[in-house]
Amino acid sequence: MFKDKVFLVLLVLGLLTIVAAAGVITVQRGNGGGESPYLKVPDQSNMIVEESVPQDTQVAVAGDSNATKNAEEEMKAVDSAKATAEKETQAAKAAADKCRQVTGT
Repeated sequence: MFKDKVFLVLLVLGLLTIVAAAGVITVQRGNGGGESPYLKVPDQSNMIVEESVPQDTQVAVAGDSNATKNAEEEMKAVDSAKATAEKETQAAKAAADKCRQVTGT
């Protein structure tokens, strides 16, 4: 049993060695015409810091802000919803009072 396991381990190691050797040969054969994987950067030995022009004015990127207009519209909607809820509550109370009067409870 132990000999079988050792044989399988050695067989796997041998196959891995053959596959690795074939990969090395393939890579060496294709090395001549390929591009370098490294980025080629031009000589920057005399450049310390890139000069930039300071901006004195701010530029609007997304357009005018209408946050106050949106807030007012949202408050109107909330107030309208509150008013509607209050009217419904008053109507429900009136209906409940009328129901009590009719039933006598």
